[in-house]
Formats: sequence, structure tokens, C-alpha cells
Amino acid sequence: MADKKKLLIATDFNMDGSGYQTICEGLGIGLSKYYDILVLGLQYDGRQHDYPFRVMPTHYEWLPQHIVTVAKEMKADWVLLAIDIPKIVALLLNIKKNARDEFLKINFAGVFPVESSPISRGWDKGLAYLSARFTFTSMGATLLEGKGLPTNKLTVGVN
Repeated sequence: MADKKKLLIATDFNMDGSGYQTICEGLGIGLSKYYDILVLGLQYDGRQHDYPFRVMPTHYEWLPQHIVTVAKEMKADWVLLAIDIPKIVALLLNIKKNARDEFLKINFAGVFPVESSPISRGWDKGLAYLSARFTFTSMGATLLEGKGLPTNKLTVGVN
């Protein structure tokens, strides 16, 4: 079998309970068959786990530099930002400003909720830096596509 592609996921990974942790746990387990995955986990406390992927603790203040450094070191094919839109936009703008050469080499994707309309003009400009976008509702996908941002609906199961 060919080498697996590499995926870096940056998300909230509070193992005591978090919507993003639950979503990314499922994504990580499912995608681990095809990708070598490392999760940069906001609020991750270093707890032992048996996931088929690695989890590294981080803090929001460190996240832009962690993304750039880890993505470069692991030769990530994709960086998936699974956090709320304002944080995605802030991260992308920070990385673009402070590590422009690396920013241009990274394929970014985003997973996020769109809970109401309209989509802020600043948000749509920031989300345009993503090569792929995923949201949880048809309404969200429709709103983003209306801004010229092709978006995939990601169905999330609730247990």
C-alpha cells in the first residue's frame, strides 16, 4: 500500500466534552485508514487515549505557529481547521501575515457551523483562503455558496 497522505487537524479537543472534539474524533477514526493524522488539540490535557491518530496539546495563542511548524515538519497534505469561523479567519490572517511563504504552501480546509445569516463580509473574505469548506447544515452551505464559496455539507451524527 502506498504511503498515507498526511492530515493536520487543529481543533478544540477537550476530552471531557466538546462538540468539535466529538466531530473530530469521528473524522479522525474514519480518515485514519487513509491519512496519517495529527490533531493539535486546544484544551487537550494530554490524557491517554487509544485513537488511531496522534493528539498534541496546544493553546490558542500558540496555534498559528504550531500549525505552520507542524504542517511543515510532517509535510501535511492538508490542514483542517475545525473551529468557529471568527477563529478560522483570525488564524488564516495571522499565518498569512507572519508566515506568508509557508501559508502559500499549505492546503487549508475548514469545518465549522453556520448558524444564522447573513455571512459577514470579513468572514467570507477570510473563508475564501480555504481550499475546501464543510458545514453542518444545508442552510449554511447555501449561504456560503451564495457568497461564491463552494461548500460541502458534512452530516454529523448525534449519539
